[in-house]
Amino acid sequence: MLISTIAAIILGSNIAAAQAVAPGWGAGDIYLWGTNTTIITKTFDEEEGLGSNVETIISGETEYNITAIDVLNLEYDTIWTTSSSNGFINNRDYAAEDFEDDEMDYDDFFSVNYVWDYVNNISVCDSFDAGININNRYLLEPNWPVLNAGFTDMCNGTELLDTLADPYLPITHNYTLGDVLGAFSIKIMGRNKLSSAVSQFTDTKRKWTFEFDLGGYIKTAQWNGTDNIYYAYEEYFISLELEYTQEGVLDHYEFIYRDKITIDEFTAETDMKVVIALGGMKAASANFATFAAIGGLLSTALIAIFIKRKKK
Repeated sequence: MLISTIAAIILGSNIAAAQAVAPGWGAGDIYLWGTNTTIITKTFDEEEGLGSNVETIISGETEYNITAIDVLNLEYDTIWTTSSSNGFINNRDYAAEDFEDDEMDYDDFFSVNYVWDYVNNISVCDSFDAGININNRYLLEPNWPVLNAGFTDMCNGTELLDTLADPYLPITHNYTLGDVLGAFSIKIMGRNKLSSAVSQFTDTKRKWTFEFDLGGYIKTAQWNGTDNIYYAYEEYFISLELEYTQEGVLDHYEFIYRDKITIDEFTAETDMKVVIALGGMKAASANFATFAAIGGLLSTALIAIFIKRKKK
């Protein structure tokens, strides 16, 4: 019986190991990624006729020099060098299953909040976010079926994202993922409905895209001395794109956020774009017109600050 038990354990361990997918990268490989973050903020006061535009660009590079890989425990060691510092990473996890567990749960990827608008006696959405923390996932086990299964599970429309107690009735308002994403325009994997998007997470996909357009839906509160008055954003847009090479190396990550709101003739706008791309800073900044003006490996550039007066 003891021999049979040991044999079963060994067999189980071999099966578990066989399920892992060997990456196409390993000890001795060197990879370079570029990063580029551009943030543009605009304000304009219609009553005063004054406004400002500020554009900030932060660029840099990250290099991994892989020194060892443990294919049994799905861990690797690497010397890392960025534009400003360097160091050593020991036993960095690269398992696809752990990535799926950490980042692809519905309440990890999505964040939403509903509040009660007492002036209009309705519930309103005052916060929405969606995204993946990619900082520790530059190198990954290329187990695409596991990752796509994770995205499929994440997009279960029945999952509960938020609840709100009705202030006047003994009921609780429940907001499922399907309810939330059905209230505004979305595009997941090129599909504009959650039900049809799920079928796009096939076993071979290694590029995933998400877009959320909440303009006119999401609101923010402004206290008028008596009540919170909720104003809708004219524009509120979030998009995410994530792609790996066939070998399991991060090829492209892009996050875009835009908003615009006008309250009492004062308009504020934000436009942010974050790019991480394999190939260095030139690859990450390929679509940024101001890249050529930035020197050095690490740059924080204030491109423009100006005040403009409305023409009379």
